[in-house]
Amino acid sequence: MKNRLSNIKSKDIWVVIAFLIMTLAYTWFMVAIGFNEVVQEIMYPYSSYPVVLHTAGELIILPIWILMWVLILGGVNHLLLTSFEKNIFKVFKRKLMLFLFGVAIISVLVFALDVLIWPISAKANGYFPCPYDTLLFGSKISTAWSKKEAYCYDKGVQARLTTGTFEQVVQVAKYLEGKKQ
Repeated sequence: MKNRLSNIKSKDIWVVIAFLIMTLAYTWFMVAIGFNEVVQEIMYPYSSYPVVLHTAGELIILPIWILMWVLILGGVNHLLLTSFEKNIFKVFKRKLMLFLFGVAIISVLVFALDVLIWPISAKANGYFPCPYDTLLFGSKISTAWSKKEAYCYDKGVQARLTTGTFEQVVQVAKYLEGKKQ
């Protein structure tokens, strides 16, 4: 047993620990902030907000999160396989590789569907993209979508929609509702 444990390199243990810490931090981010933003963005085309936004590829953070946990499991499995050399860890390694391949395929599909389907859904529900030099100026991956062209040029909307968070989308909706009255 002691001879097998000496096969484990300390570098491998530290890599697994470091990656576990990064994955836990990413999970905290997903729970605290990211997941809500992603869900809101998925729902924007079907909402009644006058101005919404789309960040190309933002949905990819969900499969990446799964991928990170699979890599943690793979690292722990590698340490156990190196230590105990049991057949079950070899089988688990093959299953993890298949699952990893599946997650990679799903990631590509999610990205492609996000880039293709979201704009189609938004247009079908009355939104159109604002010109590049109006809202979210300077953002290369985020675009603002509006129900009325005038909203794209409204200075109050521009002042409230600076980074494109969900809270800012709600502020813009309240601003435009107050402007109507």
